Amino acid sequence: MAGLLLTLAQPPFGWFPLAWVALVPFLVALEGLTASGRVAAGAALGLAYAIGAGHWGLVHWGLHALPPILGWMAASALIALAWGWLPGRLGPSLRALLFAAIWAGVEYAKSELVPLGLAGLGLGYSQVADGPFLQVASVIGCYGLSFAVALLNGVAY
Repeated sequence: MAGLLLTLAQPPFGWFPLAWVALVPFLVALEGLTASGRVAAGAALGLAYAIGAGHWGLVHWGLHALPPILGWMAASALIALAWGWLPGRLGPSLRALLFAAIWAGVEYAKSELVPLGLAGLGLGYSQVADGPFLQVASVIGCYGLSFAVALLNGVAY
């Protein structure tokens, strides 16, 4: 469900408001899972999102799209694993803030530090095509916007 919502938030669909709640089903699905279950759920999200929103990569790159897809799977699995390590006693606001920091940090690392391709699938990019957040992105950047989108998802959860 989260992969589909994230895909619809990206071009060519461009239903950018969906990104602000798209990760809530993912966070709900992680409840009560073991570490290996969270890794599997995260990898499934990464696969669904990379293939759904990054379908153009498969069309144009063929098998060369495999490393970026695997990168999204690994990044999403890492985020899911980290979410499970956040103690519940931190409180919902702090957990939402840490989730946003983890998401944006992993997104940055996957796109900039270890460039694996499909960087345009970042949460922030879903907001700038024709959305009202283009001016905000010019100040806080794409990763700042990704942080804001992930934060609202964490708060909504």
